[in-house]
Amino acid sequence: MLEKLFAFFNNKNIKKYLFISVILYFIFYTITTLIQHSVYFDEINAWNVAAYVDFFDLFKLMKYEGHLFIWFTLLMPFAKNDLFFPYSMQIMNWIFAFSAIIVMWRYAPFNHYAKAFITLSLPFLKIYPILARCYSLGILLLFIIAAIYPRRLKHPLIYTMLIILTANTSIMALAGATALGILFVYDLLKYKKTENISNSKLALILSAFAGCAVLVLGQLIDFSVPYYAVNNDYFSYESHFLFFYFPKSYDVIHVSFAIVYSFLLISAGKFFKNNLKPFFLIFLTHAILLYIFAFVYASECWHFCFLFIYFIISVWIYMSENQLTTKFQKIYISLFTLFCFMLIIYPSEYKKFIGRTDDLRDYIIEHIDTYSHAKIFFFPSFSYTKEIMPYLEKYKLDFYDSYGNPVRNLEAFNIQYRDGRIDFNAISRKLKKGEVAYIFFDEDAKDIFFEFLQKKKDDIDLLFIESHSVYPCYILSVTLKK
Repeated sequence: MLEKLFAFFNNKNIKKYLFISVILYFIFYTITTLIQHSVYFDEINAWNVAAYVDFFDLFKLMKYEGHLFIWFTLLMPFAKNDLFFPYSMQIMNWIFAFSAIIVMWRYAPFNHYAKAFITLSLPFLKIYPILARCYSLGILLLFIIAAIYPRRLKHPLIYTMLIILTANTSIMALAGATALGILFVYDLLKYKKTENISNSKLALILSAFAGCAVLVLGQLIDFSVPYYAVNNDYFSYESHFLFFYFPKSYDVIHVSFAIVYSFLLISAGKFFKNNLKPFFLIFLTHAILLYIFAFVYASECWHFCFLFIYFIISVWIYMSENQLTTKFQKIYISLFTLFCFMLIIYPSEYKKFIGRTDDLRDYIIEHIDTYSHAKIFFFPSFSYTKEIMPYLEKYKLDFYDSYGNPVRNLEAFNIQYRDGRIDFNAISRKLKKGEVAYIFFDEDAKDIFFEFLQKKKDDIDLLFIESHSVYPCYILSVTLKK
């Protein structure tokens, strides 16, 4: 009876229909979700950077972004020419995410059910195809690296280039690129003679990795947590990494997931005993990411999902070169398949990451005659109201940061990350007598803003006319004092 059941589930037609149905569902779900998705600040910020910052100036900003230059560079042709925002950005990201899934189905040595569960999991169905950021590209490159891993010494230059590209997508992908690069250099030195790798080719690869290290360090050597990340209680248990493992209210899903994933990590050394390189990949990537989450920058769901992605890639790499010979390894893979299934049903607050400024955008367009003849200041400089900028580009409005700098330049982006204050005197210097300006500030900052005004009102050369609310911000109209 069991043999017939196993034979049924391993039937080629069943596998084919499973693949087709899962892929069709993936396409349907992600596209319909994208149509309804309102892009939010982090997505739009990358577009704004690509639109208003020159290519070589990108490298000066990456220390604040915490990511690297490739995604911004890919956006530049669209952003600088104001082409099809936000659809060009969303479609490009979706293609990367979908391609990663196809690579996984084609090359990963997992059973079809594990592949189906991965495809339908929280990261791959609900996060990375929807949020148009740099992560999907990094995952695609990591999956391609895993796919050609068994042939890496046959194609060392291609493998090297893939690692370098991966390293320059995001810090999350950089962790994996670092581990894979170390393993690759070890293999090159160990198998140099048996694989007939010439000294010149080895020197070229090592030089390329050294150049990549310089490029990455040049972008991130001064990496600092943004002002608002420190001054708004950003490192809170409720919304970040520790909450994922230690939620306020435990339920069956949380507890079961924690038990299964903990067991898989603790027993990974025994599973990988015949080839410890994938174990090194798990160890180093988890160490790097956990250090970042704990001491450098708080995480959101798309950050800590990389822990699971690296676990999946490590198992993939091991199974591509090693047979499962022991009963324990077969049980481990069964639990790995269960782990992939649990990623489908794991609860997350990913839905909160949607744009908040549709009403504000529509309000400004409705009153475009008023705003097209006035200066608009964002307080503070990183204000979420800046989500409206790409939608209003065709109206050529005068946008300034809270220091009076035009928002469309490098200095404004530097201030955005560095500081959350406002210089009213800089605003007054921008105005002529009788000219009205509008200060936009987040609704969340309303109390702080007006408290500051009360203290400084005698020192400010501005007359405050009126204020009103348009979600998610307040708009304050000002003019010069007579």
